[in-house]
Amino acid sequence: MLCMMKTIHTPTRIIYGANLNTRVGNECLEYLIEHGLIERVVSITGKRTRYNLLPKGRGCADTYLEILYTLGVKVDSETWW
Repeated sequence: MLCMMKTIHTPTRIIYGANLNTRVGNECLEYLIEHGLIERVVSITGKRTRYNLLPKGRGCADTYLEILYTLGVKVDSETWW
């Protein structure tokens, strides 16, 4: 989930991009918020919610990608940053 968040995204895009159902995806988003990896950004009107990757989340995603690289796992550059 973290690795696909290059910029601010809508919940639907994040959840479907991570290939999760809505319930599990929302639980994951809440977990990431609680641990300071992402933040929820609500529009002024309160109708739209987006999520922003925080520096701590970027660091975690970078570390994960380094581990994959070390293990020789090929990563699709369009899926990841």
